[in-house]
Amino acid sequence: MRRNEFVSPVYFLLATTCFTSLSSCTPWPGPQFQSTDAQQTTTLRNIPGLHIQPRDMMAHIQILASDGLEGRGTGERGIDIAAGYIAGRFAASGLMPVGDDHTYFQAFMINNTTDVAPGTTVSLQGSSETFELHEDFTALSMTAAGSFDSGGVFVGYGITDSDRQYDDYADVDVDGQVVLMLRREPTSWTSESGSYSRHATFRRKISNAIKHGASAILIVNQRSELLGSDDLMSFQRSRINGKIPILQIKRTLADTLLAAGSLDNINNLQARIDKDGAPISSTLDGVTIRGQIELVQDGIEARNVIGLLPATSDSDEYLVIGAHYDHLGKKHGQIYNGADDNASGTAAVIEMARVFSQQRERRRNLVFMAFSGEELGLLGSAHYVYQPIFPLDHTIAMINLDMIGRLDQSSEMNKLAVHGLGTGENFEGIVDRHAARLSIDYIKEPSALGPSDHASFYRGGVPALFFFTGIHDDYHQPGDDIEKIHTTGAAFIAEMAYRTADDLLNEKEAPHFVEVNQRARIFRGAIR
Repeated sequence: MRRNEFVSPVYFLLATTCFTSLSSCTPWPGPQFQSTDAQQTTTLRNIPGLHIQPRDMMAHIQILASDGLEGRGTGERGIDIAAGYIAGRFAASGLMPVGDDHTYFQAFMINNTTDVAPGTTVSLQGSSETFELHEDFTALSMTAAGSFDSGGVFVGYGITDSDRQYDDYADVDVDGQVVLMLRREPTSWTSESGSYSRHATFRRKISNAIKHGASAILIVNQRSELLGSDDLMSFQRSRINGKIPILQIKRTLADTLLAAGSLDNINNLQARIDKDGAPISSTLDGVTIRGQIELVQDGIEARNVIGLLPATSDSDEYLVIGAHYDHLGKKHGQIYNGADDNASGTAAVIEMARVFSQQRERRRNLVFMAFSGEELGLLGSAHYVYQPIFPLDHTIAMINLDMIGRLDQSSEMNKLAVHGLGTGENFEGIVDRHAARLSIDYIKEPSALGPSDHASFYRGGVPALFFFTGIHDDYHQPGDDIEKIHTTGAAFIAEMAYRTADDLLNEKEAPHFVEVNQRARIFRGAIR
């Protein structure tokens, strides 16, 4: 287990850099807003009517994407320096520290699970039969370590689909129980092309079982007429922290458990569901299933940076404004500075905190967050949603800024895209209004199911917006550097996000959450 301590002198230096006034910082020259040449630069001047200015955005980007921060790789020295700088800026804006021990930091572990340990077991109480790891069962990579000891319930395919009026959990109580389920979905649901619906995924099945209170999950292969095999999957390296134990078991082990509970064998149960299209879930009477999952793990400590700007009147509602501040670190001797991804979005969050702190009235509370671990799988935002400081059911919306540094309105390649417009009532109208006032043409996307931190909040039931100027040739490359940032464009997007947030902050009614069950279309920007 690695723990990376802050470098105190550098932390102090960066946390106090331009502490009193960003205007005293030496500005970097930045590219013109509508230049088709990303490297053409012009002197950055104040733009009338904007609360957030290009030179202030660049002052933050210059620090966050400097070589001295070594690419801000999660678990590395540079990201701790970046965290210190962001915390310093939050403090300068008067944000309250709401993290661990009254600091701005919410620490979490990123586990690197490499294998299933030999101590992993499954047994049936009262039976002398033994089951072998990797022969009869294995742990899946999305499992949690830990033990279980409770009754069993067969839940068919473990699916709840309101559109088909099908629910494997409708007539059984699985709270605190071990659930046994088939992989995938009823064969009649599979399309002619052989593709499965979203209900067939492990993610959906596991989420549904947890929602119904299951203490552990046993997954068994469908009978395959084509392959006839019952292979166990190999364990994959994972950084995901599972919530409950999850095992894959062979059909012979499933049959042993089902027979102990006076149920038919797994092949016949599957055949009945596939034929009739109706659930046949049932409790395994008199059965107690025990298990222990042990994993081979190492890990690093990461930190989200979080500050609160309280409402000026009584309110128990929160608006979250966030961006990830991690990047890829160093690879093969090269530094991946991540100026666009995502020093640009982090700079916007810092500036929005500064501007909001100067307001005299705020109807709701504002929470500003800089997430770590995004490049490893949205881990920082997922951790916050799993262990929120403020209740998610009192979080009215989340605004995410990720890669906003390549706006070029003269080109189709780098227009602004805003995702999540369908996830909150009136979102599109609010964004349209401010885009028009700032003369920004943007691409509309209703879904929030995309590869950035807003998706974690959306999955937690929070309406979410995502501001993004597209993927480009420098995406996840050493070329994503400061001189290629369209600084004025980034300031306009930060301003647009600020005005959108200001409306949400002070609207009389909070936006109603709307589920949009489709993947977001990712605008590919300048990728050729």
